[in-house]
Amino acid sequence: MSSGKTPAADSYGAPLPWQFQRLGKLLNALGTLWIIALMLLINTDVLGRNLFDAPVRGVTELVALSIVGIVFLQLADTLHRGRFTRADVLLARLKQGRPAFAARLQALYHLIGAALVGVILWAAWEPLVEAIRIR
Repeated sequence: MSSGKTPAADSYGAPLPWQFQRLGKLLNALGTLWIIALMLLINTDVLGRNLFDAPVRGVTELVALSIVGIVFLQLADTLHRGRFTRADVLLARLKQGRPAFAARLQALYHLIGAALVGVILWAAWEPLVEAIRIR
C-alpha cells in the first residue's frame, strides 16, 4: 500500500566536517556534568539551609545564569541528532506526500532561524563590546 515515494531524508545525524560531531558530543557531556554539579550545589544549599541555618551564598544566581550556558552547550548535539522539541505534524505529512516541498519548507525554516540569530547578534554586539570594555 505504499505510494512508491520515499520520504525525503533529513540532514539530522549526517556526518559533519572536521570532527564537529565529537565537539558537539563533548560539549553535551560538559553540559551534563554542569547539571550534575548544579544538582549537588542545590542539595548542599538545601541541606545547609535546613540543618545548619547556613545556606550557600549565590546558588540562586549561579543556577539562573547556568541555565543559559547549559542550553547552549547541549544545543549543537541536540540539533544534530534531530531531537529538538518541535511540532512537526505538518512537516511529517508533507514529507510523505510532497517530499521536495517539505525539504524546501524546512530549508526556509532554517534560513529564518539563521536570520533571527543574525538579528540577535547584531542587536547584542554593541552592549557586548561595551560590557567587555568596561571590565
